[in-house]
Amino acid sequence: MKNVTAVDKIIAALCMKEFKRANPKPKMRKDGTVRYNPYSLTDEINEFRELKRAYLADEISEEKYKAECLKYNLRREEIA
Repeated sequence: MKNVTAVDKIIAALCMKEFKRANPKPKMRKDGTVRYNPYSLTDEINEFRELKRAYLADEISEEKYKAECLKYNLRREEIA
């Protein structure tokens, strides 16, 4: 069993960032529901998804996986 929580946290943080960018202040409808605008995944998110897939399929080494996660963590603004 491989530990992929680091890349999962990165993907979740990037997705939340995109969601908040698309929905800064969602409007409340009269019936009490909220309409959210759709958002798309950026190339950066897709790169991390591909990194996770490749790591789980043993296409890349653990060192390469950790290096990519570390690169992101060193240049990130903030992970929630």
